[in-house]
Amino acid sequence: MTGGVAHDFNNLLAAIMGSLEMLQKHITAPQQLRLITTARKAAERGAQLTTQMLAFSRHKEMVVRPVDTNATIRGLDNLLRQSIGQAVSVDYRIDGEACLAMADQTQLEVALLNLAVNARDAMPDGGTLTLGCRRIRLAANSAAAPSLPAGAYIEIFVQDTGSGMPESVRLRVFEPFFTTKGPGKGTGLGLSMVFGFATMSGGTASVESAPDTGTTVRIFLPEAIAQTLPAEQRSTEQPGLPQDGQNGQRILLVDDDTDVRATIHAMLEDLGYEVVVADGAAAALARLETDRTFDLLVMDFAMPDMNGSQLADAVRAQWPEAPLMFVTGYAENDALLPWRTQGVMTLSKPFNQPELADTVRQAIERQTASRAQPNAANNSSSAFN
Repeated sequence: MTGGVAHDFNNLLAAIMGSLEMLQKHITAPQQLRLITTARKAAERGAQLTTQMLAFSRHKEMVVRPVDTNATIRGLDNLLRQSIGQAVSVDYRIDGEACLAMADQTQLEVALLNLAVNARDAMPDGGTLTLGCRRIRLAANSAAAPSLPAGAYIEIFVQDTGSGMPESVRLRVFEPFFTTKGPGKGTGLGLSMVFGFATMSGGTASVESAPDTGTTVRIFLPEAIAQTLPAEQRSTEQPGLPQDGQNGQRILLVDDDTDVRATIHAMLEDLGYEVVVADGAAAALARLETDRTFDLLVMDFAMPDMNGSQLADAVRAQWPEAPLMFVTGYAENDALLPWRTQGVMTLSKPFNQPELADTVRQAIERQTASRAQPNAANNSSSAFN
């Protein structure tokens, strides 16, 4: 149920966020820009909610790799301060040593933001929010985390000076949909997502609290074995915007949702691509019978009659070198995994135009590189004949 709701919600958000982003490019009046910015922020909060839902339902694929927790906490400073307001001061207690944990970078950031917002709500009259991390070594059945085996871990903690909670509430805080907040003020998914993220990473989470003494949430993550960060670092640069498709590159866009299809169409055309649209698998296959001059096929995954994976199979049966890319509002990992192993790119909804531009560019570049490899191999073999 959770995954299905997230899928439909992500489709709605893809159309809303994409349309607002495109509209913002053509608006100059300050008051109108403020309204659009407010709407985009609200939609982004909705996107964060679906991330929480998918993490809880275990349908959000995690990419576990060494993460610098010191840098992650510091990097969230501006966003944290904007989220919690001026009444709450922020303090950091960062271990001077490198704190590299095995975790998913995005999920860790979302978890910390969730905890910060919860702490803010527990301090309506202001207070202090403290974030920190340290390297620790746990013994088997340790009091801090009895469920974890002995070993080296990174402990991340988020502490507030708020109202605290009674033991009856503390024992239930990780239950999905459990919340003590009023209507419209909490989903009950924030802390369950934090716990799910920690356990899926090979760690755990705990809560210490009592009335009028504040609350401390601790996340324990396995320490990274390699004391170096992976070579692939998240790029801080925005991908170049128009004109990515200035060389006349053509894209066949397949999506059964009218609003999402129109939004992605507008984004791609704004990037300079020539776009042909199909409202489903049947229309796409009919088009490809007479036209295969496309540099990329961008296909939605969840479609009636034939999903994106089935459509990809049908296309590849007739056109083995067809350049493919998936967009999806719901991470059906088992179905998409075989395509990922073949190097087919996947972009999760909702996304912004820079993310779309970057993924499309990579998908086309991968296809270009794969086409060149057989030629290189043929040239090499002929040299030996």
